Amino acid sequence: MTTDQLSGKIESLISGFEDAFGKQVNSTQKALFEQMQVLLNKLELSADGLILQNQGNRKILAQFDEYFNKAFNQSGYYATLDKSAGTVSGITTANGQYFADIVDGFTVDAQYIKNLQRETISQFESLLANEGLEAMMKKPLIDILNQNINTGASYSDLLKQVREFAIGNDELAGQLQRYSGQLTTDTLFNFNRAMQEAVSQNSGLDWYLYSGSNDADSREFCKQRAGKYFHRTEIEKWANLDWAGKRRGTTKSSIYVYLGGYRCRHKLIAVSEAVVPKTALNRIKK
Repeated sequence: MTTDQLSGKIESLISGFEDAFGKQVNSTQKALFEQMQVLLNKLELSADGLILQNQGNRKILAQFDEYFNKAFNQSGYYATLDKSAGTVSGITTANGQYFADIVDGFTVDAQYIKNLQRETISQFESLLANEGLEAMMKKPLIDILNQNINTGASYSDLLKQVREFAIGNDELAGQLQRYSGQLTTDTLFNFNRAMQEAVSQNSGLDWYLYSGSNDADSREFCKQRAGKYFHRTEIEKWANLDWAGKRRGTTKSSIYVYLGGYRCRHKLIAVSEAVVPKTALNRIKK
């Protein structure tokens, strides 16, 4: 497998999951608003549409978890999220096929690769389910309901706030879409780059191709490097530079994973020194 073939395969795998999960997120957001609407329809209102500040209305909040969980379970959110494991496996397989061609005795079943896979899958569960949903979805939504019910706000205003949080408006996407989009992209591309670096470290490979196409969203940092070969010593010095979109915590070790920063879709592909152009080799010799 060539570097171009590997790069294209990785892009295809990740884009496929991004598209499927993005559609699922939109469906889940709508389901969440519908469930919240069913719950809020139980509120007692005054003649002029204000939420009554009584014990009955406050007790309705105790049913929040039931309706919130129903939206995520019945919409298929968790089932689609589980498919991330298949994408991680596909990325592993593609990299394994590539390294099998350039590293003698390479095996994709190495323990350090299996550990990387488990950590990435666990990260998905933590960020996009479990603690992640609790912090980014459940708590903010409960706060909106509490504030409006405890202050006797207008029911129509409450419903508008819930709609904008769950689904978004003409200017802003829903909370889940905003939250999950970057996390999905970064987690998968970071895993691919982490695997590349782990294998290169274990195999003594010191040269990399900065791979991936540039588009309108590409940072100048990436545009200057895409399609070029770099030695490990050069890459590690990049961490000392500043550029728009640089990820916090970028060091000479994490630069191999974070690369251009948030939502970076480029790859560092380890290569044999035999394929490195003479111009790059001479640059290092100097």
